[in-house]
Amino acid sequence: LHVELNAVNKTFCDRVYPRGVASSQLCAGAEAGKSSCHGDSGGALVATVDGYAYGYGIVSYGKACGKESIPVVYTRVTSFLDWIEGHMD
Repeated sequence: LHVELNAVNKTFCDRVYPRGVASSQLCAGAEAGKSSCHGDSGGALVATVDGYAYGYGIVSYGKACGKESIPVVYTRVTSFLDWIEGHMD
């Protein structure tokens, strides 16, 4: 299963999540009916560019499932590339 999500800018996301969103995180999916939900933690946020799929984020947390103007927070994969590469055989 998949759904297309829009990226959400940090300023908007910080308003939704008053503790703020770290630079190692990103937000997406503030459209009604389009979001990650309970049990999706650890799932992939994939961006397709020129026909290639890139793992861009990992579902971290959210406030509500599929509510308009409530984005989901993802861990930004690029922030942890060194760690990932260091743990791959």
